[in-house]
Amino acid sequence: MKCDSMNIITATSYMARDIAINVLRSGHFNPNEYTIKYNLGEGLPNPDNMKEDDYPLIISGRYDGFPFELRIFCATAGYGGTGPHDMLKILRTAGFPVNEEAILTPNWSHDRQILIKGTMFGMKDILTSTF
Repeated sequence: MKCDSMNIITATSYMARDIAINVLRSGHFNPNEYTIKYNLGEGLPNPDNMKEDDYPLIISGRYDGFPFELRIFCATAGYGGTGPHDMLKILRTAGFPVNEEAILTPNWSHDRQILIKGTMFGMKDILTSTF
């Protein structure tokens, strides 16, 4: 189903974090799930060639009652424990429970790929989970 969306493409992680947090705190957006998709070997995709589902962080929910996706291009996770943890701040602001090990360590990385789905009830490693 197509829905309204906001694509956040910024030069820095902290700018993406601040914009996303402002949307989340607006009172209009009620998030209910998210997807983290990242290839550690390739890095971020080229923003000029990205499809809707290529964004490394997509938060889905409802904006004023209508289906909505917040797609975030440049939000640093702090993988390996270094750098800013902007992705964690975004997810926590949205109210999602976050397993830091999944984002900050290689434990949920498979062949240098990370694919995580989360809801308000937790998160799953999609590459190894069966539903």
